[in-house]
Amino acid sequence: MRSVIILGFVLLVILMIILVAAGAKQFLSLLVPLAVFPLLIGVGGRRKIARRGK
Repeated sequence: MRSVIILGFVLLVILMIILVAAGAKQFLSLLVPLAVFPLLIGVGGRRKIARRGK
C-alpha cells in the first residue's frame, strides 16, 4: 500500500509543478478533486486492511 500512496503523492507533485509552470489558475478547481480522491482511496484502503487484520 505504501508504494501506491507514494505514487499518488508523486503524481500530485508533478501535476502541481505543471499547473504552476503553466500559470493555469482555472485548473485549481480540477486539482482539488484530484488531490482529494487519492486521499480517500488511501483512507479506504487502510480501513480495509485494518478490518482484515482484525
